[in-house]
Amino acid sequence: MMSVPHLPSMFPHFDLLYCSAQRMRNEGSVKRTESRNRQMTPALAAFTPEQGVFRWGIRFTLSVQFQEPSMPVRTILVTLLIMLGFAPVSVAQTAEELFLEGKAADESGIPEDAIAPYEQACEMDHGQACNELGFAYFQAEGVETDLSKALIYFEKACDLNDAMACGNLGVWWDKGMTGVEDMEKAQAYHRKACDLDFDTSCYDLGVALLDESDAPANTADAMTLFQKACDLGFPGGCYNLAVMYRDGVGDATDMSRARSLFTMGCETGDDEKSCLNLGIMELVGNGGEEDFERAQSHFNMACARNLGAACRMMGDMYYDGSGMKKDYEQARHLYGKACITGDVQGCYHQAEMLARGRGGEESEEDALNLYIDACYAGLAEACHEAGEAYRRGRGAEKDRELQAEYRDMACQLNTEYRYCEDD
Repeated sequence: MMSVPHLPSMFPHFDLLYCSAQRMRNEGSVKRTESRNRQMTPALAAFTPEQGVFRWGIRFTLSVQFQEPSMPVRTILVTLLIMLGFAPVSVAQTAEELFLEGKAADESGIPEDAIAPYEQACEMDHGQACNELGFAYFQAEGVETDLSKALIYFEKACDLNDAMACGNLGVWWDKGMTGVEDMEKAQAYHRKACDLDFDTSCYDLGVALLDESDAPANTADAMTLFQKACDLGFPGGCYNLAVMYRDGVGDATDMSRARSLFTMGCETGDDEKSCLNLGIMELVGNGGEEDFERAQSHFNMACARNLGAACRMMGDMYYDGSGMKKDYEQARHLYGKACITGDVQGCYHQAEMLARGRGGEESEEDALNLYIDACYAGLAEACHEAGEAYRRGRGAEKDRELQAEYRDMACQLNTEYRYCEDD
């Protein structure tokens, strides 16, 4: 089975389900209708609310012609007519107005008041309202949890071509939310959602196809899906496709294209993984000319978002003087940040500088502690250095037993290097 290199850790498969005002990407989260920062998909944007109707009393009959006035305008008309002596029997709300009424209650933190207008709008075949109800019953917002009802509402919304609901169903069957997984259904729903321009489903389906098989047809389909996700503004699609072009997945090596896609993911999608990989390509001249200034800029963007590997790469540039003046103090600071944010290599480099007193005071004890931490995180070089510290009494008393223990750990982690040699 094949997966895109670096993909699982860099861009996890975004799990259940798709939610509202901000797009929640965490596993187990539910997605609702996006409302503020995102345009509706073409399929949803084409939705036309049914015409509102005024029904007037028998004594006074008045015909009012209008083209979809907004709620405030309609309210003003009714108020004026009442003041003039006309008594309206009722004001019929459109499905869109009911949906917006529900959204207003939701966004005001009163989800229980959103249920009734959502139900009315859904009965009038408003797909987004049906998706909101599915979310409510899934997440217990304003109602008690009821997965069977959630599924019914998601299915109706998807039948009404609500892209997000189709994506929800894709994740639903992928994860087996009611106890049964069905990958065929999951892929079918994700494909429909992608056809309706739901970017996350394009991405999820691409990942599923690569996990399913490395057959050429799957690889080609996945690349098409990642391209569409990227075009729709989802940085994970740009990143995955760039990795595939860079690493020659599907015999499609294209460094220039990879660099361009990493640029899109970084500068358009604000994705730190794309910024890191773009910086590396600029640093070594893959897919274009070397550009130390841009590499540093992109490493800095990713480091500012706490991607440890990017902080380490910036540290390397300052340490080596790549395109800039050497600065051990700045390098040590960046290695420290890389270590704090979980980059094991950053911890190792920081330990080296502490052990040698570069960029600041020497501290063999602190260096040894970092070597030990990096060793237990799986870095063979760090195990070797910890063993050497115990052999030479640097940062701790000499201890041949601990030296042998760390040397053995280094050997287990890297059997082809000097760590396995006898003293």
